[in-house]
Amino acid sequence: CSSSSGRPRVSVPVLSKTTLSILANRSNADPLFSRMPRLNNRPLATTCTVGTARARAHGQVIISTATALSKARDKAAKQLAEGATPIVQGLGMANARFQIAVTADPREPVRSSGFDDVSFEFSANPGQSPRPLNKVASGGELSRVSLALQVVATQLRGMATMVFDEIDAGISGGVAERVGQELRSLGAHRQVLCVTHQAQVAAQAHQHLSIHKEISGGKTYTRVTPLDREARIDALARLQGGQKITASARALAADLLDQVEGGA
Repeated sequence: CSSSSGRPRVSVPVLSKTTLSILANRSNADPLFSRMPRLNNRPLATTCTVGTARARAHGQVIISTATALSKARDKAAKQLAEGATPIVQGLGMANARFQIAVTADPREPVRSSGFDDVSFEFSANPGQSPRPLNKVASGGELSRVSLALQVVATQLRGMATMVFDEIDAGISGGVAERVGQELRSLGAHRQVLCVTHQAQVAAQAHQHLSIHKEISGGKTYTRVTPLDREARIDALARLQGGQKITASARALAADLLDQVEGGA
């Protein structure tokens, strides 16, 4: 924009979609917003020459919106951390601590995403203070924290369907079984689709589907086949033993299914 009035130029930051959404909800009640340029029926903040009074008003609204966003983040961070921590502890890490740090530097100007820096922090062992998750967690720990966060997010948002792709990476044995139990409990109230190569996780499912590829007429097709009990036993035995399915491998797979179904 340009102006011949000699009024000072004021740079108003381009806002993120989240912030624009908050601003859009206020536009009908505030005449200032109704006069702002619009894009896709939303107020659009851009670098423009505006009067000092209006620039001050714009700045106040941006600060107010960023402050509201910070408060919402603080509340959500506490809910998410408090919900995820006991789930992580129940997945074989009794002393784990998970927290979300929302911090702001008052010397820094507001950014398009608000004031805050958000960091997921984690500690697996007693005596160790939580540190950034991406720097201290192993692959198995990341899998369990990821599952816990998705479980809590689903509970808060009420999603009807969840999809997990190898959420069990980096774990095995009893921990894998516990992850499978958590997924099974989720499946009691919503649809859960899980891609896994762990027999302890797969055995916990209410239903099994075999996914494989076929080549026909020079084209590749993906086939999804429901499995009956005998086919489920074969699939579990293959996961545990290898390509050749032995009688002992089938017996172990059948016992795994019996334990799950007996405790259902």
